[in-house]
Order: sequence, then C-alpha cells, then structure tokens
Amino acid sequence: MSSNYPLVSLIITSYNRASLISKAIESSLEQDYPNLEIIISDNCSTDNTEAVVKKYLIDPRIKYFRNGENLGMLGNFRKATYEYSKGEYITYVNSDDYLTDNSFVSDCIKLVNRDKDILLVHGRMAFNNTISGVLWEMPEDPYFLKEIWDGRDVFFESMKTGLMSWGACFMKWEAMYNVKSLQSDYHNFDFDSDYKIMLSAKVGFINRLCYMQMGHDDNAGFPADAKKIVQSLECFENVAAYAITKMPDKAAEVEKWKQHFILFTISWGFHSLKEKNKEQYKLFKNEVREIYPDLYRKFINSWKYKKLVILHPIKRILPGNLIGVFRNFKKKFSKNKWS
Repeated sequence: MSSNYPLVSLIITSYNRASLISKAIESSLEQDYPNLEIIISDNCSTDNTEAVVKKYLIDPRIKYFRNGENLGMLGNFRKATYEYSKGEYITYVNSDDYLTDNSFVSDCIKLVNRDKDILLVHGRMAFNNTISGVLWEMPEDPYFLKEIWDGRDVFFESMKTGLMSWGACFMKWEAMYNVKSLQSDYHNFDFDSDYKIMLSAKVGFINRLCYMQMGHDDNAGFPADAKKIVQSLECFENVAAYAITKMPDKAAEVEKWKQHFILFTISWGFHSLKEKNKEQYKLFKNEVREIYPDLYRKFINSWKYKKLVILHPIKRILPGNLIGVFRNFKKKFSKNKWS
C-alpha cells in the first residue's frame, strides 16, 4: 500500500463474549478502508468464543490470538496493542459494542493525511443502555462543529463537556507509545492516553455517529469496587502532572481541570456504589475522606450529595411512572452536556 493508506489495526479485546462478539467483528469487516488488520485478542475465554471467531477467519484481515492465561482487561489491551498489532494507527471496538459507520477508518485517514499534526480523531458515539432502555447520543456541540481543534483547547473544554472515551477513537500508535499508554493499572486508561496525546497534537472530529456502546449487566467500564475507583483518581493526577510539563504557564488552569474531574469521579463513585454495594460505598467514602479531605467536604456539602442521601431512598420506592418523570426532569435541567 502507498503512504496514503498506512496499515490500521482495529483491535477487539474480548473475554467470554461469545454471544455478543459477532456484531463487533461484522461491523469491523464492513469498514471500507483497504489496508486494515482486525486483531481479536481473546483473554483466555472459558466460553465458545474461539468457535464463534473461527467462522470469520476466512477473511485474511482477521488475526485471532488467544492468551494462554487471563491477563486482566488492561493486560489484554496492552498485549493486543504492543505485541499483536502492526498498524501505524490504532482504533478499538469492545467485543460487546459495534461500529455504525463503514467509512469511519477511511475518513480518519483522510484527516491525518491532510494534517500530520493530527494524532487523534474522534467520531460521535452513542450509548444504548439495554437495562434502562435509555439511548444517549454524543451531541455535535461543541467539538463536531469544527473538523480540527488544537488539542489543548479540547483538554480544557472537556471541563464543560465531559471526557471522551475510546469509542470511535483513532490514534497514532507512536503517540500512544510516547505517552506510555496502557502502562498504569487504573481502569480509565483510555482517558490517560487521550488527554496526554492531545497536549502535543491536533484533534480531528468526524461529525457522524460512528460507534455504539452497549450498556448491560456485564459491563466492566465503571467498577463496583471502592479501591478500583479510588485508584482511577490517579489517572487525573498523572495527566495533570504531565500537562504541567507541556504547559508550565497554565499550572493553575491544569489544577482546576484535575480537581474538576476528581470531584466528578468522586460524585459518580458515590452514586454508583450506593446503588450497587453498601459496604463498598462506605469504604469508598472513608478512602476519599482520607485522601482528598477538602474535596470530600466540598462534595458532602453540595446539592449533589444531598440529592443522593435524600432523594435516592425516595426514588427507590416511587412507582415506575414517577421515576420516569424524575429522570426527564433531571435530563432537561442537567448542566453537564455529556455526563
């Protein structure tokens, strides 16, 4: 292939997703980009994932690897990215998600060919919660109304919009390597990679729905584990420390960025654990109080915390139709566009 068509590695990591992985594979095979490898990294599944994948191996773009032992989610991503893949560019499709636009990879390549300073490209994604039936789609405003952004502007704008994940995210492999992507043990390693790369790059945006993320009982995205959520706060500490090396003149703004997302994650952790596990909720509360006493006090004095301790018990006993009214009210008046 010519330099206009560099090899792209589309990586599907999987563990025990035999019933779901077909859609991820088929949507990847439908990509119209001519120089694509599809890496399937099976994390030593105990179900019939291998049998499901085998029927697709007739397509030479697919390369199937089965780990000899379960490496954990991060370990599987790391092995697939740094050992199995050979592409100059990387994009990921979770084994329970799928791509919705056949030209996503092709259009990412068009952008990076136009401007070599673009090291990241994002398409719009949607989230389909199969439990609650809620479908959310990433809005156009602000990022997707402009095709190319300075990465530092995206970095700071995210305090208004929320963080972008690896759904419909396209990255240069070398840029991932340079920021030591996938080397830290926290579960939100996608934010770590994205927000370090953009500090030295431009970011491209494709204003079409490109990726569908599926929410269900077996999602591993946000753990119901206090220590793991506390550990995830290190991501923002590390990204902020890296950002200051790139923007020493903006140390105060970076500190605000860090505190914003630590506080946001604390809030999310409180809500998530109160729903799922009371013991983990108590443990998380104690951990946060010890590590971030100022942010802990700020949160427990906030309206968000009062809603949690006052309205949450009421919501649990409300009839279904009133819960729907409550959710619609919350959605209508939410200040955070993407959260």
